[in-house]
Amino acid sequence: MFTRVLEITSKPGKAAELTRTIENKVIPFLKTQPGFMDGVTMFSDMNPNLILAISFWKSKDDAERYHQEQYQLVTEALSQVLESAPTIHTFFVANSTMHNIAASKAA
Repeated sequence: MFTRVLEITSKPGKAAELTRTIENKVIPFLKTQPGFMDGVTMFSDMNPNLILAISFWKSKDDAERYHQEQYQLVTEALSQVLESAPTIHTFFVANSTMHNIAASKAA
């Protein structure tokens, strides 16, 4: 399993709108993407404009294909509420109680 972690900064006062847009537009779109497994969106208790969006993918190839072919559509859908472009971090998942998986072969 592979994950993409997006560190997102919303425009001041737009975090709630950003999380609603992720819930109502982005997650339904991600569910149509090959290899997408799950998504989690979190907002900071210390910085009201900081959001983390984590997506879980069956493989690195699935995540990279999404990034190359579809990610631009997602950032365009969020552009009105973004302060700046999201920072993307990627990881192999070593274990997860939510997904009941064992260590990744790459770990």
